[in-house]
Amino acid sequence: MKRFRFDVVGISKVRWTGKGETPRGDFIWSGESTTHTKGVGLLLSAKAKQAMIGYNLISPRLISARFNATPFKITVIHVYAPTSASSEDEIEIFYDNIEKALAQTPKKDIVIITGDWNAKVGTDNTNWKSVMGKYGYGDRNERGERLLEFAALHNLYMCNTRFQQKPSRKWTWASPDGVHKNMIDLVLIQNRWKSAVANCRTFQSADISSDHSLVLCNIKLKLKRRRCNKPHSSHRLDVNQLKNQTIKKSYQAKLNINLQGIDKTDNIDEHAAKIKRAIEDQEGDRRCITNDPHYNKDGQKSVDLTANA
Repeated sequence: MKRFRFDVVGISKVRWTGKGETPRGDFIWSGESTTHTKGVGLLLSAKAKQAMIGYNLISPRLISARFNATPFKITVIHVYAPTSASSEDEIEIFYDNIEKALAQTPKKDIVIITGDWNAKVGTDNTNWKSVMGKYGYGDRNERGERLLEFAALHNLYMCNTRFQQKPSRKWTWASPDGVHKNMIDLVLIQNRWKSAVANCRTFQSADISSDHSLVLCNIKLKLKRRRCNKPHSSHRLDVNQLKNQTIKKSYQAKLNINLQGIDKTDNIDEHAAKIKRAIEDQEGDRRCITNDPHYNKDGQKSVDLTANA
């Protein structure tokens, strides 16, 4: 994946249970409690990890993260929409959850929504020019009409349709026999920021072990490193953070790695000094809980990044 020089990659159908982040902090996910179905996640580059302010694990179909950036902060929402076999009630719940996520997003943030929408918007942008360009793909279905209405309501633009591309750079999903191809993985951005989109296309060459293809969208925005409000010279650990099981597990995993290099044959003073350094090294890489009201509610996590690139 690194050869594509991504910063944030949204992944649908993760199929991991539970929710949280990996010990390295470069992948966050939200899945079902017990079944290996659905699930969404965000894979982060080192730059994005350092710029991330916080994330919100909303449901097995919805996840969001907020990043420090220029000229404004960025909120990325990744979705996995119900399939065509799902009921209308499931669709409405899905869109209601996105509505709630948008309502909780600070008004000045640049909003980008990515994901598998399981919706076909087609090529005809008549009456929808504020929402999509003229370079779509295939035919439109009822779910595509619903997505267009949602995008129009929130002044969102479909980046995939903005640029003229050959067909193989448009479609994002293919049936096992290769006969049916659709563009259902879409990137949406606020209309006033569509001029910042440099390109948006599908990469069929990316081996991601899926019937979906990798869609990359290049947006001319600059991520900024996020620092703790506390100075780096302070090495006090807020133990109350360890009441959060996700933070506790991540802390334990990283601390175990730091402790592996300690030689048990050292004398007691050397042994104690190395343990202290291991704890301080782990603490120096920790993320600090903030008072951001948008990312500090039950089931949500707020983080400030202290690491530097």
